[in-house]
Amino acid sequence: MRVLVTGSTGMLGHVACAVLGERFEVFGTCRREFPSGLESFLSPGRCYVNCDGGNIERLRKAVEDCRPAAVVNCIGVVKQKPEAQDAVQTIRINSLLPHEIAVECDRVGAKLIQISTDCVFSGTRGGYTEDSVPDATDLYGRSKLLGEVTRTPHLTLRTSIIGPQLHGETGLLAWFVNNRTSPVQGYVNAVFSGLTTYTLARIIADIVEKAPGLTGLYHVASTPVSKYDLLRSIAAAAGWDVDILRFEDFYCDRSLDGRAFGKATGLVVPNWVEMIRELMEKGLTHDTSFQGQAHSHYGWNGIVGQGVDQEHPGKP
Repeated sequence: MRVLVTGSTGMLGHVACAVLGERFEVFGTCRREFPSGLESFLSPGRCYVNCDGGNIERLRKAVEDCRPAAVVNCIGVVKQKPEAQDAVQTIRINSLLPHEIAVECDRVGAKLIQISTDCVFSGTRGGYTEDSVPDATDLYGRSKLLGEVTRTPHLTLRTSIIGPQLHGETGLLAWFVNNRTSPVQGYVNAVFSGLTTYTLARIIADIVEKAPGLTGLYHVASTPVSKYDLLRSIAAAAGWDVDILRFEDFYCDRSLDGRAFGKATGLVVPNWVEMIRELMEKGLTHDTSFQGQAHSHYGWNGIVGQGVDQEHPGKP
């Protein structure tokens, strides 16, 4: 079975190529030329290059040529990047592109799996279900909401992720690793229910293999955790002695209720202790990985996060 991962150089994309590649014939798209490091996850001969998210014609040709059973769309403008302030670009990539890819999927008989975010919610109360009314007021959250594709046979998964990147050192985990020798702020009232990229990629593979008829909108969530407790878990698993300061003067709870997804699929999301342990077993938080040395059988060489504030990654 063929699966096409669009945005295969991104934080979720390259991990998805590796994980799905264990079960399927995986192809990918790259924004520019084939980058160094990606060969550990995807064969250069299976990558459609120069497929920028703003060039729908290139992406259409990739889908038409590949003719996959499923397309996993990992292309997106994330709120940590400067281009997230560009409304035209953000709306084009986050809002319009998923629907354009879905149209091409219809033409070749493929299923689109669109990755959305908990940021469609403001975070004023948490425990959001699929029936909760999205109330984001920022450009990023609204643009991702507009990009959700829920018509049959397509599927949108709302979630939040942390994990490795091929290039760059931005996000919660990279911030924590780089600052762990000094006291760091742990946000006690900043709560989310995210997954590691490895866990989400495995769930996507399970959907493709075991639940191909799943369609609509679902929340994929772990047990809610505060950023304070998450940092403590990471430090404990890594054996780091870090002074994590309790910071209570900020509130944001974007935790999702994932029970509907579990009921529909029978899939169980592991808890954070298990997910962090799994990342540690792959060597993702060792100092050597930050120095650019591949430290696992996947060749992953860095650990960074997504779905957190750029100026202070400890915030959501």
